Amino acid sequence: ALIEQDIQLPFTVTTFTGGAATSSVQMQSAKLSLKVKPQITADKAIIMDLEIHRDQPKDNPYGGQPILDKKTVKTKLLVDNGETVVLGGIFTRTTSQTEGGVPLLRRIPLLGWLFKKRLEKDQRGELLVFLTPTIIEKSATRGGVE
Repeated sequence: ALIEQDIQLPFTVTTFTGGAATSSVQMQSAKLSLKVKPQITADKAIIMDLEIHRDQPKDNPYGGQPILDKKTVKTKLLVDNGETVVLGGIFTRTTSQTEGGVPLLRRIPLLGWLFKKRLEKDQRGELLVFLTPTIIEKSATRGGVE
């Protein structure tokens, strides 16, 4: 099974031919995806091959185009029928600083700090995936496995 969310981001690509520069825009994909390949064992346990991909655009510290930050988790799990597992390990951190205040007055030496404010924001997050595999037995009324 594959669950995927995708966003297309524009990136400028510059090529040089004969001393002349030509710029064009190419779209690059940033995805959040979960891929699960389940197998049922003889004792009704479930083996799952899992892949999680998270691509996230970030600001380039050197200016210019954004950077595409790619993170991947791959694992293989053995889980009992109906048992819930939690998969994590993809962390994010965003920091920002802003300054504001009364124009001109905030620039007065020594007294300026009375007229300005500075806001620092540090946000952290973790992507957690909860999976509960369930075996659905063959139904006599439906004639097959769902």
